[in-house]
Amino acid sequence: MLVIQRKNLKIEQQEQQLKSKDQQIKTQEFINGENDKIIVNKGNVSNMSDDAIAGVYKQNGWIED
Repeated sequence: MLVIQRKNLKIEQQEQQLKSKDQQIKTQEFINGENDKIIVNKGNVSNMSDDAIAGVYKQNGWIED
């Protein structure tokens, strides 16, 4: 009985670790996406028309019509 309880506790701890790592991955993906937007803005905006900027945002799924 005690062995089963220990195994269950270990499984619960592993599940919590997986959830934490999954959240860290999602957070990093969000940050990377935001950084991509900043790079596009800094690198291209000064040389692009408003329509071209809107096209880039739409192409990357950053805005919708």
